[in-house]
Amino acid sequence: MDITADQLEKLVTDAAKSGAEAAVRAVNTVDDKDRPAGAGTGAVVSNVNLKRPQTPRLSKMIQALRSGDWSGAELERDLSQATEGRYNKDHESRSVSLPANPFAFATIVEEADLPVTDRPALKEWAVRAAGEATVAAGGALVPPQWLQEQFAPSLQTAVAFRNAPGVESIPVVSNSVLLPRETVMPTSAGYAEAGTITASDATFAQQTITIKKQAAYNVFSNELLADSTPAYEAYIAKSLARSLALFQDQQFIEGSGSGNNLTGMGSYSGLTTGYTPAANGDSYSAAGAADKLINLVFNLRTAGVEPNAWIMHPRVMQSLSTLKDSNNRYILASIAGNFGAPVAIPGAGTLQTSGTFVPPVWKGMLLGIPVLLTAQISILETQGTSTNATHLYVGDFTFGRVLDRQAIEMALSEHILFTNDQTAVRVSARSGLALIVPAAFIKQSGIIP
Repeated sequence: MDITADQLEKLVTDAAKSGAEAAVRAVNTVDDKDRPAGAGTGAVVSNVNLKRPQTPRLSKMIQALRSGDWSGAELERDLSQATEGRYNKDHESRSVSLPANPFAFATIVEEADLPVTDRPALKEWAVRAAGEATVAAGGALVPPQWLQEQFAPSLQTAVAFRNAPGVESIPVVSNSVLLPRETVMPTSAGYAEAGTITASDATFAQQTITIKKQAAYNVFSNELLADSTPAYEAYIAKSLARSLALFQDQQFIEGSGSGNNLTGMGSYSGLTTGYTPAANGDSYSAAGAADKLINLVFNLRTAGVEPNAWIMHPRVMQSLSTLKDSNNRYILASIAGNFGAPVAIPGAGTLQTSGTFVPPVWKGMLLGIPVLLTAQISILETQGTSTNATHLYVGDFTFGRVLDRQAIEMALSEHILFTNDQTAVRVSARSGLALIVPAAFIKQSGIIP
């Protein structure tokens, strides 16, 4: 058959086009063997080109988790699923899992056949990371074991206010919140038959709570991110969130109300008055300390309040717990049959009396009232000539409210410090404190622990 030059050109063109299309399909079609092997049954089918090596990014994972759309974050999703399939089968819904150390990361990548950049180099690095600190003879053959999954955060005090019994967290929608309350109730009286009844009106008050921002910020180099495990970003996020939660607790308890500080319990007006301390403070390591505690509870009961928690520095609890009588017996101890004894060291099982409590936060009982401890209360206050004074709080915390305009949120940016090749992480929250009946609380100062 004769073929003209034009027909020959068309045949060549069509063949080239068909070959190119086949090549494109071959490169971009996901084969079953290219899917994560460790993801378990029911893994979501990936639409990522698994033949193209990539670098997993926690920022993509967080954004996809929050939005529910994993488009563009298929590798991150597959990494999480593979990790869950191997290490964390009982994970919570709407959560992600990441390898906690270089060995686990390299293992997941290899087992699930994930297209992570420089897989051979990653495996070599994971092995080398364990042997770098070896100094003994033969260390290259017997590297030490790195238990990075046992990484422990620094010790910090507990969050007290939010864990107090009855404290409610209320979402609000404005930066200014008005709280009305009754200050004087109507009075009743006895009257003669057909006598004129005198009108008696209630008195009301209103307080304004201003919502303020709390935040924390961290910047780290992308080299650090690349040279450490992917869990580093997660560690930073948790660390900043913990820092912010502790700062909020300090503000709820001790905030001065000035500038960007919240008005904490200690700065509230209208609290019930405690006892008048001595000129140079009252020692809680001496006789009479228990009487002062009883007086505080009496003052609240006189005001119509039944207190349900104390908040104090651990040093105060230590002083009270070691009070002894003349026979060297502990005074604040549980004594069978001694009704109303001000117990400082509870017996087994006495803490779990309410389902709303987190038992580890309770550290004891005083006059049958739970004690919450926080090291964020100062023990270096001035009282006369004393410079080691402190204060404590006691009250009915069902009258305490945390107003949350914005819960703790995390944001991560790879672009704000692009020219420095750094990543920034920010956590922020907006909140306020409301004591809807301030007279339900006492702040007692002048304590020498």
